[in-house]
Amino acid sequence: MTDLHLQPVVMDVGSLTTKVGFAGGTAPKYTYDSILGRIKHRRVIPGGALEKEASGKGRVEDKDVYCGQSVSNHPGAFTLSQPVSYNGAVESHSDLHTLVNHGMAKLNVLSASTEHPVLLTENPTAVNLVTNRCSLAEFMFEYLNSPAIFFGPAGVLSLYSTGKTTGVVLDIGDSGCQVTPIYEGLGLHHSILGSSIGGRRTTDVLQKLLTRSTGLSLTTSAEYQMVRRMKEECCYVQVEGAEGGDAAWLLPDGTPVTLPARLRTQPSEVLFSPSDHTGSEELGVHRLLHRSVMSCDIDVRSRLFESIELVGGGTMMTGLPERVLKEVRSLSPPHTTLRLSATPERKNAAWVGGSILASLSTFKGMWISKERWREEGENCMRDAML
Repeated sequence: MTDLHLQPVVMDVGSLTTKVGFAGGTAPKYTYDSILGRIKHRRVIPGGALEKEASGKGRVEDKDVYCGQSVSNHPGAFTLSQPVSYNGAVESHSDLHTLVNHGMAKLNVLSASTEHPVLLTENPTAVNLVTNRCSLAEFMFEYLNSPAIFFGPAGVLSLYSTGKTTGVVLDIGDSGCQVTPIYEGLGLHHSILGSSIGGRRTTDVLQKLLTRSTGLSLTTSAEYQMVRRMKEECCYVQVEGAEGGDAAWLLPDGTPVTLPARLRTQPSEVLFSPSDHTGSEELGVHRLLHRSVMSCDIDVRSRLFESIELVGGGTMMTGLPERVLKEVRSLSPPHTTLRLSATPERKNAAWVGGSILASLSTFKGMWISKERWREEGENCMRDAML
């Protein structure tokens, strides 16, 4: 393909948030909720409060569907939906296209989309992976006129963000978690494991605890988002010697709520003992990580255990890195060397890894061009990309 004169766009569409920016950047330029809102009652929203989608090639024409700040600022006025669910499953391809289009508009590249190749992160174990790729490829090439695209596995990209090429990544997102072992830059696909235990489950637990302890009925989409914010600000992971007091929270209507100390650590326990809190038979995150590494070739296990990386928004809770290390150590032989890293920027790890990869001069030959897509179609979307 011809030389690319302008910066590639990097886009990480998660089940909770979407991050967009340009290759070479150290952080996403924009982050917005991966939630679409369909208006329930237009007249309850102040005039001019809705954020207009930028017009351009590829615009999804549905005046009653919004995303970004419009939805975040007025959640009660919308019926909410999430295009991406557990394990990267796409609930609605057209809604996913709307999220992507919104990101391109935020970067002001819709009018120059023919100049910007786009790297998108993906979950390599997602259901209907090839179908998802083809749907996005058609949208990017035929509607946005992108010159080239690439799909990068989130786990591998996350490790790249640390400057390493060998290690095991535990990525806890909103809709689930995934463990990806990587050896010399390539994902060991046969050992990738995932579960539906993630941030959303911890929010569900807190929602039930609040109902029991306060009698509050927090059932609407807007109320659920409020519970999630309460969890992020008030809850933490129990580790030895760490005790917190009660936490105060103010509801949007001004009602004060007290979250007792004993409840502040309970939501995170679902990550380690799902069966005790949800009845799920899925493994805790520490057991999932241990099983993934132990399924790899015996010659690489020690190197993986020595480079455990925690990434994703679901790992930001205070105390989680220490607890994961403690629990993995309890499953491992006494003399196993374990090293775990959790950088402050870990919620952006997949995006940063994509930014690094897409800015490398040696990466130019890996893009899938529009011409190749038109010649090969689905066939060029079947192979693992990293």
